[in-house]
Amino acid sequence: MEPTPPPKHGRARIGTSWEVKAAAGEPFAVVRVRNLQSVVQAAKDAWGRTGKSQPLLVSAELSFSTPFDTAAADDRLGADTVHYGNLSKTILTSLGAATPSPSSSSHLTLRDVLETIWSDLTGLSVDGSSTGAKKKPFLSLARVRFLSVTVTLPKASLLGEAVSLTASSVFGLGDGEDGGAAAPRAQIYSIALDLINLRVPTLIGVNPNERLSKQFVVTSVTIDQFGQSVDFYTDIESVVAKALDESSFETLEALGAHLADSIFSNYGHHGILLAGQKPSDAPQWQLHIRMEKPTAVPLADCPVVEIRAGSAFPRAGRTATAAAVDA
Repeated sequence: MEPTPPPKHGRARIGTSWEVKAAAGEPFAVVRVRNLQSVVQAAKDAWGRTGKSQPLLVSAELSFSTPFDTAAADDRLGADTVHYGNLSKTILTSLGAATPSPSSSSHLTLRDVLETIWSDLTGLSVDGSSTGAKKKPFLSLARVRFLSVTVTLPKASLLGEAVSLTASSVFGLGDGEDGGAAAPRAQIYSIALDLINLRVPTLIGVNPNERLSKQFVVTSVTIDQFGQSVDFYTDIESVVAKALDESSFETLEALGAHLADSIFSNYGHHGILLAGQKPSDAPQWQLHIRMEKPTAVPLADCPVVEIRAGSAFPRAGRTATAAAVDA
């Protein structure tokens, strides 16, 4: 992979989660906070309703551009690391700020919550553009190589374990504003929506007994380059559940291709576009579908098949060039 050039001004280049991880490289040092718990009145619940309070989990991961020198040698916190207690407090404070006032008629989306946390940590939007905020951000981006923040709604799915939205970015020196000195900027970022472990009874299998009755297929769907700010994960879950319920494939490979086609046929390759938005204004979705059959192999937890679909991947039975033309 060619190195990502430093951006000039405005937004960073969007890529897949894999591309961002690859651009970050192997980290010198990492700090994580996992599943910080809170309650928010934001995003849609499992029935698609707005304005309802629901639990939220937040996870953050930072990797640094240099090793833990001071913290490791002197056993004290320095500029080469971050105080994970203060990191947690900053995130919780952000969630408090993301609560709409009782008199407000608008509602916050899951993307709004993620953007609020990201802005308080970095002073930037997820896409790397300036937020115009005057408050000093929590992180010094000059020391940060990679940042990832995941907001998870564990009760926002009727059939699955959770819904989550993850933003990741790689930082490096870019051109300063108005010809000034080089400054740390986002070089490449990703945004991915996850529907986690949907359990749907499905007629699937090549063995005679598997053709007699449905069995659970546990399916996780990741939509990478998810550029939408609206909440429609409950609608996507319904599309996936319907496709699984009405299918009768023998192989998980064929079922996965069918799921990808069902999602793209309902939402295209760009998702829901806002009023006045052109397809060229929105990034193309890249799907990652993971399917498990828990009861298929008695002496194993489950067999697993994963597929990827989108403009960067060929559809089953076709060349990559044909898939790119269709996208």
